[in-house]
Amino acid sequence: MNLNQLLIDTLSRHGPVYPDFYGGEAKKYLTFNYPDENGAAYGDNKPLRVITDVQVHLYLGQNEEYQAEKKEICRELKAAGFLWPSVTVLLEDDTGLRHIIFETKIKTKTEWEE
Repeated sequence: MNLNQLLIDTLSRHGPVYPDFYGGEAKKYLTFNYPDENGAAYGDNKPLRVITDVQVHLYLGQNEEYQAEKKEICRELKAAGFLWPSVTVLLEDDTGLRHIIFETKIKTKTEWEE
């Protein structure tokens, strides 16, 4: 399974989940992106693993309760193989939405075609 599908499957119960951008009508939705990726555990001058930094963004109304859902998302990411995320909670003045950012990492295998 690729990383995009893993995130979609892991988080879809919280609303629509899209890579990079969501342009729909839902009041609550998630996006995700990969700000960095590095090789690790080298053998034969090739990385055997890749460590990918992941940001998940939850957007919801500023008056909605979010504490329980924030904890659920952290637990779900951890159960899916990600590191426990650091979380930043923001209020966006221009959109009136609460923007919760989950920053995490995941280590995956690298497959080489020769």
